[in-house]
Amino acid sequence: MSQLPTREDLDGLSITLEVEEEVLLYIFLGRDGRIERLGNGEPIPEDAEPPELRSGTLNEGERYFETLLDYVTDEMLARPGHYEMPEQQGESCRLRLVFHLPGERVSGLEFEFGSESEGPPSEVNEFVHTALDLTEPWYTGQ
Repeated sequence: MSQLPTREDLDGLSITLEVEEEVLLYIFLGRDGRIERLGNGEPIPEDAEPPELRSGTLNEGERYFETLLDYVTDEMLARPGHYEMPEQQGESCRLRLVFHLPGERVSGLEFEFGSESEGPPSEVNEFVHTALDLTEPWYTGQ
């Protein structure tokens, strides 16, 4: 059995939120400064243009990856897998956290839940909200 990854092993972090199979949020942050983002997690109004994937490279002083890495808990790294929350109500939601490792290897967590029922654990929600807050100025400035 392979050893569990540590925060120091990670080369990238990504988050994908789908609601009713529509991607409403995608964020990727790389140790090398790469950044990608699509959407804000909110439903897209029918009369609006779908959001575009924006990508770029952060300036050296912008430490988004390192900041977000502080929110990756040992528990998140120790329990990769797929989790279905019980008694799902509302729209079908899927949240994926992917931990990118050297050599194109990945580990991660996936949660299925209802929009009107219990969602992922609080530390996962904090991770996602931190990623949104960190990347919002960059995303809206593109």
